Amino acid sequence: MNMMEVLFKVKDIMKRDFIEVGKKSDIKSAYNRMVEENKGEIILVDDEGIPIGMFTNNDLARMKRQKDITLEEYL
Repeated sequence: MNMMEVLFKVKDIMKRDFIEVGKKSDIKSAYNRMVEENKGEIILVDDEGIPIGMFTNNDLARMKRQKDITLEEYL
């Protein structure tokens, strides 16, 4: 298998439809979007829409009782 065959396979299976959420969104809202769209992660964006991080189900599991903070505060 050559490198071009590997690249085409990655391209064919990679995700392209990420959910973008603003960094000032609260965690409950972000989680609700994840559930509504059946995704395990969201891309955090700044005020200009530039990606600055990722928030996943694993992050949510680590947070315990911090329900009333924004994603920006969690970063």
